[in-house]
Amino acid sequence: MSVFIPETSEPVILASRARRLRKETGNVRYFAAIERRDVKFGRMIKDVMAKPFVLLFHEPMLIAIIIYQAVRLHVIYISPLVFSHGLTHSSSLDACISFLKHFPSYSLRVIA
Repeated sequence: MSVFIPETSEPVILASRARRLRKETGNVRYFAAIERRDVKFGRMIKDVMAKPFVLLFHEPMLIAIIIYQAVRLHVIYISPLVFSHGLTHSSSLDACISFLKHFPSYSLRVIA
């Protein structure tokens, strides 16, 4: 997919333009700002690890989606196990059979 979509990030476009100008003119003065910055490996790892948490706490819609997904997955996967063993005292086979109802929809999602 990335082969057919042109680059749209401005710093990357400027860096490639500066690289092309250096090659064409032989002048080494042409540099993009992204090429001049000196990023330490530890700082880069810290930024990459912190980004999901920054997004999580600054985007209320993301929090809503995560809570919705947590409740949805709990209802789909955990509740049948709890109710089959705790309330009705049925076998593990009954709990496994309750998951088979999800197989057709998951198969269609993988195919689509």
